[in-house]
Amino acid sequence: MSEVDTVISIDYLMGTVFHADLQMKYIEQETTEGSWFVVSDSEKIHYFRCNKNVINFIKLFDGCKKLSEVLHEAIEDNNFKDGCLNKDDISPVILKLLSMGILYEDGKELEKKHWIKNLKQPMAIKVPLFDPNRLLDFLSVVGDVLLNKYFLFFYAVLFFYSLSLIPTHASEVSYHWDTRFFDPINIFCMLFIYPVLKALHEIGHGLTLKHFGGESKECGIIFLVLMPLPYINTSSSYLFSDKYQRVLVGLSGMLVELLLAMIAWVAWCYSDNVGIVSDILFDIAFIGSFSALVFNLNPLMKFDGYYVLSDVLSIVNLNNRSRQLVGSLFIKHVLKLTKKTDYIAKFEYKWLLLYGVLAIPYRIFISLFIVFYLGSKFFVFGVLLAAWVVVQQMLLPLFRGFVGTYKLAKREKRIGWFFTVLLGSIGVCFILGMAMKFQYGISPSGVVLLNESQQLRAGQEGVITHVFVRHGGHVVAGQKILRMENSSLSNKVSDLKIDIEELTARYDEVRVKDLLTAADLFDQRKGMFLELLEAEKQLNKLEIVAESEGVFVSPRLQDAQGSFVKKGAVVGMVHDQTPLVVTVIVDQIDIDNIRQQLSHISVVLTSTPGVVYRGELLSIVPAASDQLPSRYLGSLEGGDIAVDGSDRSGTKAMRNNFVVQVSVIQESHVSHKPATAQLKFVFNESSFLSRFVSWFEANWSRNFNENY
Repeated sequence: MSEVDTVISIDYLMGTVFHADLQMKYIEQETTEGSWFVVSDSEKIHYFRCNKNVINFIKLFDGCKKLSEVLHEAIEDNNFKDGCLNKDDISPVILKLLSMGILYEDGKELEKKHWIKNLKQPMAIKVPLFDPNRLLDFLSVVGDVLLNKYFLFFYAVLFFYSLSLIPTHASEVSYHWDTRFFDPINIFCMLFIYPVLKALHEIGHGLTLKHFGGESKECGIIFLVLMPLPYINTSSSYLFSDKYQRVLVGLSGMLVELLLAMIAWVAWCYSDNVGIVSDILFDIAFIGSFSALVFNLNPLMKFDGYYVLSDVLSIVNLNNRSRQLVGSLFIKHVLKLTKKTDYIAKFEYKWLLLYGVLAIPYRIFISLFIVFYLGSKFFVFGVLLAAWVVVQQMLLPLFRGFVGTYKLAKREKRIGWFFTVLLGSIGVCFILGMAMKFQYGISPSGVVLLNESQQLRAGQEGVITHVFVRHGGHVVAGQKILRMENSSLSNKVSDLKIDIEELTARYDEVRVKDLLTAADLFDQRKGMFLELLEAEKQLNKLEIVAESEGVFVSPRLQDAQGSFVKKGAVVGMVHDQTPLVVTVIVDQIDIDNIRQQLSHISVVLTSTPGVVYRGELLSIVPAASDQLPSRYLGSLEGGDIAVDGSDRSGTKAMRNNFVVQVSVIQESHVSHKPATAQLKFVFNESSFLSRFVSWFEANWSRNFNENY
């Protein structure tokens, strides 16, 4: 009769007198399965879909008759088609009408409290703030412009032009991604850019709704997995009879984000790609395109894509109806029971079945993934959230389904088969949880730490004048790499030579006549000789030579001629034939698994991203430490390990970790050693239950063991 899947007895309400909200709204919509009505409360905040019978049923409530009398009158009324009404059919409808406030009892507040609704969805808590109508009225001119056919033509041209810029700027995007995107300052900027884009996203929904004559009564903040994001309630679009208007309302937020992303992308392509403005443009382009296309357009979660798909298919309440269909098929074909279900059109059947099969496991997986992630970051909160999600999204639906199906099986005298299937399902869960084993792993990032003999450092400051070896060229020990010039040092050597010549001449004049003066001049000349030797030694350091045979690596050195180099700066590297060793940081949670359960190691080098090499465990530093062997492993330089921001070296981690070294096997054809690598430690097979117990014990120790 309606899209309500709650099965609760209403016996306790049969003697109650209810009023109907005289200001409720409803509109008829034509679908492939016939005419249906969308009903809203007087505030146009809550909506649900029903057939003509429910509309006629609501009209029977006059504030004088008891519910039992209304139900009896409905059964006798000829206005009700498709069979007579009974208590089981109408129970969920009455409860839905009560929760929406369309039916109410004098002197009592029957609408569910807002905080109770939030408890049912702990990962998506809404906090209403104000009525956005005045804001949308003020911006309505903008909405009219954006929905103008000429602007839509401009939008299409901009879209294809933006696509055409991608191939020509691919290398610049890759370079910016590697050098700037994960910079701490840029990440800090994105924390502000993201909610601003989402606010404009929601305003886009509201403006489209206003353009087609709808109203929004509510906007506020929704805490989506603890992240505060703005929202505008545009559910009044359900009352639009034209489904394409409803589709456009659902798409408009993504279209606004994509518009901003395209403008930012074009501006970034024509900028010099340097500075904070360039970073902000790239962030807007990335967030506006990636989040819109990957998250909002995903129909398996209840974001914009879900509602758009529902309107395109003309299937209202797609999620609940697909779950009902999957449940009814299980009851019919597995439990061999007969259960009355809502009418499903032929074309709807395949879509509901496909959506249910895909969405149910996907949402469970996403929920568990979020719970485990939050549990790793905030253990106590994560465990409480996990317990609530399991109870709310798994145990309670299973319990309600168990009770309803048990009554059905008892009525049809199939209790034996019911418990057989129940015990079999428990056995399957036991096998999946304990008997079935699978491999798992971790994927940390690592760096290649080079020894001093492989690094070419400037022994003296100067300006590069000549580069003798190209990047990637083979060198031998003693071969010249580059030459620098230091005019002040060269002048100092010349001045010292002149001064020594003058002292030598004076010494030759007086060494026979005045022995004391000669001795003093001799000592001065000796000191100048020593100073000259040191100056010439420093002058020789302006010429850098290879200390060993190998491959010279310095990608940008050819473009550095004429640039100034500070003393001690690394100007290049010579990679010899020593084995490649990657250093990684491993959390204490995983170190025991590496010691005892390690199966194999895979390594992907940044220089050859398409090739997977085999790794071999070389060493594990015995004691955990908060000091990182390289700042490039820390979060300040784009690494995975969170470091103390007050430590200027960037090598002090927020908690103790283990240093692990892995040698790379069969990398002889690698032209030179990369700076970074991605590793995967794969562990021996274990059951899901044992993995969960290990995860729980490790996080418990991390949070409550002082020595951890």
